[in-house]
Amino acid sequence: MNRDYLEKLLELLEYLKEQHFKIAIATSSSLKNTMNHLNEVGILSYFDVIVTGDLVKKAKPDPEIYLTASQKLVIEPQECYALEDSYHGLKAAYYAGMKAILIPDIKSPSEETLKIAYKKLDNLLEVIELLN
Repeated sequence: MNRDYLEKLLELLEYLKEQHFKIAIATSSSLKNTMNHLNEVGILSYFDVIVTGDLVKKAKPDPEIYLTASQKLVIEPQECYALEDSYHGLKAAYYAGMKAILIPDIKSPSEETLKIAYKKLDNLLEVIELLN
């Protein structure tokens, strides 16, 4: 994770906590790798719920991981925002009924990807503007 991305991520996480948003991570990675990574970059404490690929039966683009996260947060999926950088992740959030926000990483999104995105943002800090 590069320094600029981490700084923006920390600013977003701080904002979400200050505004009393519940925060989940829904990742295809294993629980062990996820916990190691979140601890390594110092952001584990921001998350209320962690759902990893080894805790669900079906992988993205199946919505199971997002539905599990919203259930654990005790928030209806349609009231959740999901931040994604991949087509399969965006599709999973969309199928779960969430507001699937695309924040492209390296690859430019396809037309199909843009059609299912609730919004396309250029970086994590634009999420704060969207929520205000």
